[in-house]
Amino acid sequence: MINLELLSYEILNASGEADKNSIPMFSYDTYPCFLDLAFPKNMSVHDVIVVFPDNTDVDFTVLSSLDGVNFYKKGKSPKIARFIRIFIKYYSGARPTINNIEVLGEDCSFPAKKTVFREPEIFENTQYAKPVTDDEILEDVKGIISRTIGEKYIEQFDLRLDRRLKEDYFSVASLRGKILLTSNSGLGLASAFNCYLKEVCNCHISRFGKQVDLPHNLPQVNGKIDRKTECKYRYTYNYCTHSYSMAFWGKEEWQKEIDFLAMSGVNLVLDILGMEEVYRRFLTKLGYRHREIKNFLVGPAYYAWFYMSNICSLGGPIHDDFFYEKCELARQNHRRMKVLGMDIVLQAYTGIVPRDIQKKDREVPVIEQGKWKGIERPLIVSPDSVHYVKYAKLFYKCQKEVFGDITHFYAGDVCHEGGKLNKKSAKESFSNVMESMLSFDKDAMWVVQCWAMNPTPLFTKSVKQYRDKHILMLDLNSEKINHNANNMARMAKYGNVLFGLLNNFGGRHGLFGDLPSLLKDIKETSKRPNFKGLALTSESVNVNPIVTDLFFSCVWEDVESIDNWVQKYAIRRYGKENENIAKAMEILLKTAYGNDTGALSFGATESMFCRRPLDPETKMFTARGVVKLPYSKDEFDEAVRLFLADYDKFKHNECYIYDAVDLLRQSLANKLSHIAKKCASAYKSKDYFAFMDYSEKMLNLADMLDRVLLNCKDFSFSSYIEPVCEYTEKLDDFTKELYMINAKALITTWYCRLLSDKGNLHDYAHRQMGDLVNSFYKMRWEKLIEQVQIEMDGGKPQEIDWFKVEWDWVLSETKYTKKVREDSLKALGKQILDK
Repeated sequence: MINLELLSYEILNASGEADKNSIPMFSYDTYPCFLDLAFPKNMSVHDVIVVFPDNTDVDFTVLSSLDGVNFYKKGKSPKIARFIRIFIKYYSGARPTINNIEVLGEDCSFPAKKTVFREPEIFENTQYAKPVTDDEILEDVKGIISRTIGEKYIEQFDLRLDRRLKEDYFSVASLRGKILLTSNSGLGLASAFNCYLKEVCNCHISRFGKQVDLPHNLPQVNGKIDRKTECKYRYTYNYCTHSYSMAFWGKEEWQKEIDFLAMSGVNLVLDILGMEEVYRRFLTKLGYRHREIKNFLVGPAYYAWFYMSNICSLGGPIHDDFFYEKCELARQNHRRMKVLGMDIVLQAYTGIVPRDIQKKDREVPVIEQGKWKGIERPLIVSPDSVHYVKYAKLFYKCQKEVFGDITHFYAGDVCHEGGKLNKKSAKESFSNVMESMLSFDKDAMWVVQCWAMNPTPLFTKSVKQYRDKHILMLDLNSEKINHNANNMARMAKYGNVLFGLLNNFGGRHGLFGDLPSLLKDIKETSKRPNFKGLALTSESVNVNPIVTDLFFSCVWEDVESIDNWVQKYAIRRYGKENENIAKAMEILLKTAYGNDTGALSFGATESMFCRRPLDPETKMFTARGVVKLPYSKDEFDEAVRLFLADYDKFKHNECYIYDAVDLLRQSLANKLSHIAKKCASAYKSKDYFAFMDYSEKMLNLADMLDRVLLNCKDFSFSSYIEPVCEYTEKLDDFTKELYMINAKALITTWYCRLLSDKGNLHDYAHRQMGDLVNSFYKMRWEKLIEQVQIEMDGGKPQEIDWFKVEWDWVLSETKYTKKVREDSLKALGKQILDK
């Protein structure tokens, strides 16, 4: 018999402090959370007994590690371990608490193991610091051509850089049998290539689908196409875009995205990728240990809100490799952007520090930022202080070490969504932030978000002396009805302003975009003396390609008629002219893409089916945005019928399939919302039989929706999850599980109970995707129907803990199909539209 004993260990708690105690107690604000135990040397661990308070329901995992970096599930056999991690994934009480932990095991002779942290080299010592050459620019543009239409066509283009051109300009012509593209930048050449595809070849490129049906010998250009733009800046991304769309993107996804941005003429890109390494260096120099830094940072899906100073210490810790790999990927992307002629927007230092900063620096003055959606925010160093100046200098030095002198643009808001300053010294605070930037970079341009109450009149007044040369105001939601005219008049005081198109929140699926008003607003705004360009500020990149195409068309084209533009768009996107599609587009321009009612809302009309169902206790839906359809459902369905009428002629076109699925998705979403409301009405009037009848119809429509969505990979849940699986394939068990929780929670519960329920963020970023509809949204309705059935039978229904139901799904290990269905969408459309 093996003589086991209680092993002594050191507790490494969430704040990184060490406390030697063999009978620990651990408590934390929320879950998921973890507690690490460290042995003095490697031990053979046979059992870990974790004691929680009585009457608590807990889902936790015990993992072991030899290096403190990679943690693996313990399993049944003894494990050689230097560290033990208790990972609490669900806890029914108010605060996850551990009363006691006993570790049973024995001494062993297994040698110590240490994993060496891969620290990125100083930027100046890397290949990315070398000067950009013309050959590199031309090779990059050739790469775009090759990936877009095929390598065989490269030789049919003649690319020329003309440095005599000072303004953003390109031309397209034919010369000696080749297509001559001329510009003064790689960006201009890529835009010229896209112009050629659109206007000469009737081809179309989007993030989701392309139509490039070309002959072996490319068509020649009649005359010459000359283009220049009045938009000094063509900006892209909201902070949220990086989380809702790009959290787990790798090299391939980013390569495709940068190709698209270049062809669209984008020259200013907000990039927070790899910023964790900047903060790691910055906090290390403030005296923080590696473990403390990782516990302060957030998980991969939540960096948008960390850099906006909303949250900290949530969703992590990230794996050690994350620092190196994301930094390397960011440097690769930055290099491509600089080669093509894009500017990168990096972070301004807005004062973010950990909540225990005064343990490291007793004298630093800090300002409590309160809570964001119920979660404690990080502190900020008081920007009116000399300490802020010192910290900002250190931050910018670290950022230069990581990314070099690659930009003059810095984004960050001192008072974003409820942030606080000392009112008496607010003017000095704003001035200090600007001056700290300028002391680092004399040509610095502070990119400031116009959102909610930001910027305040005091901010505008405080930075008046800088506004013409050093402030760029990013109006995130310029297209909102009654917002543009009023706000742009107010923003005349701001100096340089970008017209922002938000269009979607959280990436929620929904056909939406008032194209006539958007075009009108852009034209009117562009006449203002403080107009400096356009900004695509959508919170996700996964919806409404027609809106994105119109927006970027306004960079180089003078779009006179929205009706004519839409018809040309259809010909390009689907490859040929078609009477039925033309009629469908006319109707869409009067419904989903032409009705201004929805512009007052949070983007598209929300699907009631994708909100938490009515609850037997509250007897109501939980919905955030507009749920009333602002156009005729029947009229919209007629557009779908027309679009599908010639299905067999277009079914091999990936753009057509994407849009056919999207149109059917919207039609089903409209029907589901309609029936869901009838369910609510029937339940309220205690007409249980009507409720069950409507519920059955709704669940059948959900099955149909799931089936339709699985006919396009971009609407499949596996397309969202697969990058997470690929990224974590070679990582440890803990990281695999944590990153998957990040990805699944973000678009369902958003994160923990506090943020989901009290913060009202659940379903904020809901998606209508194949497999997700049935496994998540339909599942919730089925839970409700079970309780209503009990009530119908005279029993007492149980109150549904919706968060627990949803969180169980987040923690589930269900595998989702990668296979794309090949149904006849015309046949499915007939079933859907004829009901």
